Amino acid sequence: MRNEVEICNHIRGTVCPVENKCNMIDVLYKATCTADQEPDMDYFGITANKFIERYRNHTSSFRNEAYSQATTLSSYVWKMKREGKNPSVTFKIHRTVSSFSPEAGRCGLCTAEELAILTADKKKITNKRSEILSSCRHVRRHILAHQKRLR
Repeated sequence: MRNEVEICNHIRGTVCPVENKCNMIDVLYKATCTADQEPDMDYFGITANKFIERYRNHTSSFRNEAYSQATTLSSYVWKMKREGKNPSVTFKIHRTVSSFSPEAGRCGLCTAEELAILTADKKKITNKRSEILSSCRHVRRHILAHQKRLR
């Protein structure tokens, strides 16, 4: 199976953000943002790469205001910061799903994210419904691989 790659190898003294599952690939994850006196807000995201790489991009966007618009989650975190609140974000692997398969002609990751966004409580989610209209970005790696084989 693809997700049996390698165990978590955080630097001694640091804690894995997702219970020693940070090297998993093809995951749908859920981030929960808690801010002073505000209701918890959820965000669903996907990655075909190792989760830890996606996690680092998120945490970078929380620290660097130049990336405050990188995701709807970072937008929400920076909105809370500008209001003087102290946001805290926790991550959880929601489930593993296969990314784009040329044989199937569809992407399980993108479909799982769309379903999670559509079925989540609209008042408790930072994702925008318009996100489900975007095209699959995982198909590109298969198109490029196919083009290289033709040469």
